[in-house]
Parts: sequence; structure tokens; C-alpha cells
Amino acid sequence: MQTVRPGELERVPAAAPEGAGTRRALDWARVRNLTVPLVVLLVLRLPALFEPHWYSDEAGYATVAWQMAHGKVLYLSTWNNKPPLLFWIYQLALGGFGTGEFGLHLLSTVTSAAALVGVWWMGRRWLSPKRLWITTLVVAALLSTPLLNGDLALPENFLVAFTVWGMAALLAGLESPSRRRRL
Repeated sequence: MQTVRPGELERVPAAAPEGAGTRRALDWARVRNLTVPLVVLLVLRLPALFEPHWYSDEAGYATVAWQMAHGKVLYLSTWNNKPPLLFWIYQLALGGFGTGEFGLHLLSTVTSAAALVGVWWMGRRWLSPKRLWITTLVVAALLSTPLLNGDLALPENFLVAFTVWGMAALLAGLESPSRRRRL
């Protein structure tokens, strides 16, 4: 029998439980399914944070948001056919980061990342780790590719996170055993 003196207990390595390697591999797969796609999204979005030009729709939305912040009334003294929520989001970005594109594209990147996290959250419930890995990578690419205007601050880019998390809330409610919660 070995005697353990006070203070030595911390230095004694604990034996790894059965299947610890498998569990670590599964934990890495779960983390990888979110972190790598998030890094892909951020890397693909990085150029949009420093582009020197304004996309014409962004400039129009920013102008209307700036005018609203300075007393103009939407649909009366300043006009754009988009709903007020878009201009409030633009005002948030313009007020926090100034009148450049950086704040708008940063906020758009944050909402895309939130949408990606929502897709991951839903996918981990129904997909295998391999399918979840592929799904989150594809979604990261689609949310940030310039071919689909994923790098811009457009209404659909700002609202995609609300859509994904709305679907997640709906699915979570439908899975609830409580009838009241399902309703």
C-alpha cells in the first residue's frame, strides 16, 4: 500500500476511463463542427470589412437611416421602400461605428455568425457529426460569399439570424412534451 502525503494528491495522475479517447474525439468533432465554419465565415467576410467602395443599396439605406437619425420622417420627408426595422438596424451600426461601411459589415457578419450557430444548434440534434461538419461549412460559405451578396449589409443578411433562431424555437417547441408549450 502506498502512502500519500498531504499535497501529493494533485500530482498523482488520474487513470483515464474506458473510451476516453473516443469521447475526446467526439468532443473535438462537436467543437470542430462549429469553430472551423465560424473561422471560414470570418475569413471570407474579412475583405468586406475593408472594402473602400459603397454598394449602391447600402448607400441608399445608410442615407435614409442617417436622415431619420437627424429628424426626417420615413415615408414622409425621406423615402425608401424598405420597412423601418432595416433603418433602425442601420442607425444602430452608424451610431456605434460611424458613417463608414465597417460597422454595417461588422454587424452583418455578427448576424451571419449567429445564424451559423443556429444552424449548428439545430443540426447537432438530427445530423451525424460528419453531416453536420459538411452542413455548417456549406452554410458558412453561402452566408459569406460575394456571389450571393453574403458580404454586404442587406436586409436579408441582417434578418437571417432571426429566421434561423425562429425556426430553432419553433422546432424546440414542437418537440416539447407539454401541449401548452407546443402551442
